[in-house]
Amino acid sequence: MSTVVTTRLSDDVLAMVDAMAKSQDRSRAWIVARLVEIAARKQAELDAFIQVGEDSIERGDFYTQEEMEDWVESLIDSRKKAA
Repeated sequence: MSTVVTTRLSDDVLAMVDAMAKSQDRSRAWIVARLVEIAARKQAELDAFIQVGEDSIERGDFYTQEEMEDWVESLIDSRKKAA
């Protein structure tokens, strides 16, 4: 199933869409639909990634800024000793 959506595009964006449609031998509508789908999927992936972090914070599974600085400093020290 599909639904028609109407939107306004600037002349510059429309020109880019038309160029893509021409180069791919597709319709303007097909290009716009694919671009919206790609953007929506990427945003959903980002939202899921952020949720993983927020869930970790809620569980208390994170490092404070001071703990991270100490950890980075320990890495630097261990590399200096190895050199």
